[in-house]
Amino acid sequence: MTPQQLLRISSGQPLIVVIADGMHEPGLDVLGGLTPWQKAECERMRMMTEDEICLVPEGLEASTDVAMLTLLGYDARKYIQCRAPFEALGVGLDVADNEIVVRCNLVKIMGDSIVSHCGDGVTNMEARDIVSLLNDNFATENMSFHAIEGFRCLLKVRGDGAVSQSTPPHDILQKPFPQYLIADECLLDLNVRANKLLASRSFNANGIWLWGAGRLCDLPHFGLCAASISGTPLVRGISRAAGIEVVDVAGADGTLNTNLFGKADAAIRAARNHDIILVHVEACDEVSHQRDTFAKIRMIKRIDDELVKPLQDYVLQNNAALVVLSDHATSSVTGRHLSIPVSCYSYNLK
Repeated sequence: MTPQQLLRISSGQPLIVVIADGMHEPGLDVLGGLTPWQKAECERMRMMTEDEICLVPEGLEASTDVAMLTLLGYDARKYIQCRAPFEALGVGLDVADNEIVVRCNLVKIMGDSIVSHCGDGVTNMEARDIVSLLNDNFATENMSFHAIEGFRCLLKVRGDGAVSQSTPPHDILQKPFPQYLIADECLLDLNVRANKLLASRSFNANGIWLWGAGRLCDLPHFGLCAASISGTPLVRGISRAAGIEVVDVAGADGTLNTNLFGKADAAIRAARNHDIILVHVEACDEVSHQRDTFAKIRMIKRIDDELVKPLQDYVLQNNAALVVLSDHATSSVTGRHLSIPVSCYSYNLK
């Protein structure tokens, strides 16, 4: 199946698309050659028609922003430097035309390696304390840190300089990181000084990692009456930029405890007056980055039981369609995204 074929489904019947971030990966030795999806024994997804889809264009990094833009029919190559600004939009943070936004992960460092890209379980309260400390020491009238969700923070920098890129921290876990630090001299100096400061404190997260920098971009209107359900700032931001209605769900927080029943209820309500409904679930990707294969299996099973099951029951009775897919594959062995086609499951397509 191609993204174009997927979107055409919505012209004949309402379409609910579940994007289980990073759900798929190849078979694993630890599972006797099975994939986490196969090991989860997903009763409902196994009832669906299986196809294959690739949302990562050749030559681009396997990432959620690239895949989501491709899924929505955009040329992701035009917007690969918009990740952090999309996240800012997703949390309602104003960004001026002359500002660069940089993703700032709170990380756990041991020696010269990052051992946790998510700050070793840093809480929202601890993240706010860390951001407050960083601003007290480094903020200027042209630069400030912003806490958005757990380990996910943003740095806003005012100026007309070039946008500097660096490697996502989840791609270099357990590797010496100095060679991967952001190239811009000022941001590099900031990253190093911030790490020295946090190393002297007792936070779980003892460093930062700057990456995903970019400026605001103008995304053309999606063109269909659509709704988006996600607890992830990046997906919410892309949706808002595309003119897609963002639906809030209590407890939909992008973690293993996310409210899947609530997402299903919200999707069913939205299907009554929208052509296409996007339901994004982050947790499989997060536990893959943490290299926890068995937590991934449990999360896939929850998606099948708590999200796919009620959505299947609804679409069968209401002339709607359901598709379940991954935006990209993520290895729960290496913690890295994989640029390979992923399985795509469809149900009740007319």
